[in-house]
This record gives sequence, structure tokens and C-alpha cells, in this order.
Amino acid sequence: MRIFSKALVCSLLFGCHAERPGAAVNDEPTLAILGPDGVTCAAVAVTASLAVTANHCVPEQQVTFVTASRDGRADRTASGSVVTREANSDLAVFSATGLVPATLAPGEVDFEHATTIVTHVPAPWSVTTRRPLDAREGFLLTPRLASGMSGSGLWDDGGRLVGIAVGNDQVAGYFAGRDRIRTLLEHVPQGTRGDAPPFAPSDTRPAALWGDSNLAVDDLVALARRHRQHIETGFDALPRAR
Repeated sequence: MRIFSKALVCSLLFGCHAERPGAAVNDEPTLAILGPDGVTCAAVAVTASLAVTANHCVPEQQVTFVTASRDGRADRTASGSVVTREANSDLAVFSATGLVPATLAPGEVDFEHATTIVTHVPAPWSVTTRRPLDAREGFLLTPRLASGMSGSGLWDDGGRLVGIAVGNDQVAGYFAGRDRIRTLLEHVPQGTRGDAPPFAPSDTRPAALWGDSNLAVDDLVALARRHRQHIETGFDALPRAR
């Protein structure tokens, strides 16, 4: 959903932002995805050349986004290209260059200490909280998400990524968890990986989706398109925030 006007995007690109509380989470891995009328979603860089977002946030193959500096201000605009999608997890991966990657949390999620979201609601690189209430089929359930939070990361107290916001049902918000993110990244074509993903490959077959034994992630991942090894990425010259 479009949540910012063109005027606000202009303000965003030149470094204006609302006051925000401090957090252990660094802003730099969180990207602002741009649509025709402004910021539409977030994404999170997971390697220096790959970022993960909600699939519905990137309906086209080309993606335009804004990176953040360490203090939560817009840094530069860039473009990337979607290389893998998984509709049933509502996740997509796009390739770009010069990203600052997040660290994926290891092991089981500690619900007590996984609460922080870096989002673009109500303003770019805002910090808010959603505490996980349950885990189901590789998704973390939280209180419902606000419109525009899709693609935002859920982080633990150590600043490690534990999930990507993908949407709501009638009672809860949903984050695709670590295993779903990992499975998707394992299907990224080798020529677009850029560097090794920050986790060991999984030896276990993903669980069936939503309790249906006929649906498994491996069977539902779309065939990734052959993608050129060198992505042509265009950057707009932007003044640095002072």
C-alpha cells in the first residue's frame, strides 16, 4: 500500500526523518522500496548483494530502493532485480550491490527478546515493537501489522534478524521466519549470490505449508530465472545528510 506522497519521498531522500528512539538494531540493512508515489514497503539486506522482502512488495522484476545511513537517514537510491520468489511464503529476493547485510539469528527464536521492527510506518526507519505470540509452519505470529510494514524485519535484542513481515489475517500479523528465509536463499541462482549466505544449509525438508501435506516449500518454489552475473545498478546522486 502506498504510504508516502512524492513530497514526503523528496524529504526522505534528502535526509529528513522523525525523531526515533534508540535501538540495538542498525538501520543500514533495512531498505525503503519505492513505488510510483513513494515508499511502499521495506526490505532487509541479507548479503552484500541480496535483499529479502515480501513478494507482494515487488510485483515487477525491477526494484528501486533507498538505503539508510547508520543514524536512520536516507543515504542513496539504487536499483535491483528480483531473482527468486516464493509465493506461498510471500517472500522474494532481489539482487543489488553495496548492501550492508543483517545477521540471521541462529537457533530457536526467543519470543521474549525478539520484538523490534525497523519500519517505514509512520516515518522512514521508525522503530516499533511486535512481540511474537506463537510460531506456526515457519511463520512467527504477532499482533496485527500496520499497513506499509510489509518487508520489514523483526529483530532480537542482539540486532539479529528473526523474520520478515508478510501480512495479516483477521487476528494476527505474520513474519516469515528464519527457516523460510534460508530455504528461499538456497534457491537463488549461483551467479547472483555474490557471497555466501550467513547460515549453514538446512538438511531437513521444510514442513508442509498450513498443515496441507500436499504443499511443501521445495515443490512450490518457482523456477528462478537465469540472471546475468553482473547486475547493472544505477545510482542517483544524492547529497549526504549532514
